[in-house]
Amino acid sequence: MLIFLSLIGGLIIALGLFSAYLCWRALHPRVIPLLKTYQIEVEHGRLDEHAYRTWPKQEVKIRSPWGYYLAATYFPQPGAKRTLIFAHGHGYSRFGGAKVIPFFHRHGFNVLLFDQRGHGLSGGSTCTYGYYERYDLKALTTWALAQLGPGGIVGTLGESLGAATCLLHAALDPRVAFVIADSPYARLDDVFKRRLHEDYHLPEIPFYYTTTWLCRLIAGFMPHQVAPIDVMPSVQAPVLLIHGSADALIPVETAQELYHAAPEGKCILYIAEGAEHVGVFDLNPTAYFDHITAFLRRFGFIEPSPEHTAPVTAPAHPRRRRRNAQTSGQEAVSSNAQRWEPSDQPLSSPIQEPRAQDDVPPPSSEPEKLETPAAARRKRGRPPKTASNLPHPR
Repeated sequence: MLIFLSLIGGLIIALGLFSAYLCWRALHPRVIPLLKTYQIEVEHGRLDEHAYRTWPKQEVKIRSPWGYYLAATYFPQPGAKRTLIFAHGHGYSRFGGAKVIPFFHRHGFNVLLFDQRGHGLSGGSTCTYGYYERYDLKALTTWALAQLGPGGIVGTLGESLGAATCLLHAALDPRVAFVIADSPYARLDDVFKRRLHEDYHLPEIPFYYTTTWLCRLIAGFMPHQVAPIDVMPSVQAPVLLIHGSADALIPVETAQELYHAAPEGKCILYIAEGAEHVGVFDLNPTAYFDHITAFLRRFGFIEPSPEHTAPVTAPAHPRRRRRNAQTSGQEAVSSNAQRWEPSDQPLSSPIQEPRAQDDVPPPSSEPEKLETPAAARRKRGRPPKTASNLPHPR
């Protein structure tokens, strides 16, 4: 009998320890360092180094309602009254959004890229997959609207974790004008269960429940509380859902469920045949931007003029973009970022604050004229070998 009880006790301890490991892995994912993500974008032809260095930009630190700071880069466009906020995916950084800057600049948008909590140079000790991140995005929206002044509009574009965050944010913040969600999940608990089965080959009972209980104990949330599909009926902003038919991480049926849950006439679904997870842009950049253009025109966010068709720069060969990517990445972010503090809004209040006005002054200097990608490529040269005093990311 004593041996039997000892065996049961040992199994319970083993279950608890392994569940704690799974919980820790979920809340503290492997994050690619900030400068490495810059290098990846350059090597894959999604970021032109010379063009990036010539774009006017402003480094800012925006305070989250949870107390830490969100590191961001603001790319202003002269006279623009519209801003696009980009939310990157799980384990990545703000540089994942660099590929959309030329497109949105051509259509008269400022662009704000930021590191999600627990990623890049932003604070926050855990990744909560949208549970707390949606309030971070709300603070970023307040900052962006303050830069625009009266009559400004802000839209969001997210990938994977960022896409789910954008949908959750749109449900609680009516100020957001539109959402472009690339490869979002509908229910976080489905993702957790799938990863438990496919990555660890473990049964749902008891591992899922012990792990999620520990997540509640450590981070204050449980996966079933992160479900964009539950809030889709209350999202009044137009939504463009983008998904790949070959997505093995988040099945394409997820996008179809989100589409059917959205208010009628407010959502467009674009499924790219053969694209993998967050792979629609890589598969066909022209089709990617064509669908975004059609979406923005349909809901009146860009002028229906032929001259506004989105030219897409053909990616250069990866090997031609490898040189000095690390040095250029260090120069891409400045440690002397402007800090911004939000107003004292009760964190637990579900009431949305009104449109921000002029509580934060706009940048003092007028940005210089942007270069076209073609001109930038003609002038491309080897970047300086000296790096700025940027602190290396965690």
